[in-house]
Amino acid sequence: MKLAPLLPAFGAPPAEASLRDTAAHGPSHTFRSESTMGFAKKAVLCFLLDRSVEKVAGSTFRGRQASRLANLLSGFGGRPIMGVLALGYLAASGPARRSYGTAFEAAGEAMLITDSLKFVIGRMRPGESGSDPDEFRGLGSGYGSFPSGHTSNAFALATVLAKEHPKHKWLYYALATGVGLARVQQHEHFLSDVFVGAAIGTYAGNQAIKGRTLFGKQRRLHGK
Repeated sequence: MKLAPLLPAFGAPPAEASLRDTAAHGPSHTFRSESTMGFAKKAVLCFLLDRSVEKVAGSTFRGRQASRLANLLSGFGGRPIMGVLALGYLAASGPARRSYGTAFEAAGEAMLITDSLKFVIGRMRPGESGSDPDEFRGLGSGYGSFPSGHTSNAFALATVLAKEHPKHKWLYYALATGVGLARVQQHEHFLSDVFVGAAIGTYAGNQAIKGRTLFGKQRRLHGK
C-alpha cells in the first residue's frame, strides 16, 4: 500500500480557534495541541524525506568504519538492555534500585508502544522494500520497520538519565541520536521510523519519571 498520496496537509490552526480553545480548556491544553501539531508536521516532513535520506545514506555512509560505528551504537538500543536493567534492579538497593526500576519501566513502555505499532502498521524495512519508503503491508504482516525499536529504547533511557544527571544530558541524547542514525546507516530503518521512535522513547521516559507507565502502575498496585 502506497502511503505518500494519503498524507494529509497540516496547517496552522486559525487564531480564533486557538483563542476559543484556550478559553475553554486553558493554556496547557492549547500548548499540548500546538505541540501535537508541531510533531505531526515534523513527522510528515520526515516521511517526505525518507527516500532522499535513504539514498544519501546508501551512497555515502556504507564504509567499513561507518558500519563498525553503527554496530557499536546500535547495541545501546537493543532488547538485551532490558535484561541488564532488570538485573541491575534486582542487585541494587536504595536510589540506584529506583533508578534501574525507572529505566526499566521507560524501556518497557517504549517497547510496548513500538511493538504494537509495528504489528498494526507493517512497514517494510529498506532492505526488504528495495529502499521504497511507501511499502506498508498492514496488520499482522510481520514487517516491523515503523517505528524504530532501537531508537525508542535509546531515547527512553536517555530521558531518564537526563532527568537524574542533568549535567550530562547532552551526552545521553547524543548517544540516543547516534543509535537512530546508526539504524538508518544499517539499512534497517527510514528517517521517519527513527523520528517517531525517538518521540515514543521520550514520551515513555517522561511517563516513567512520573510513575505513569503500565509497568509502574502494576508495581505500585502490588506494593513493590
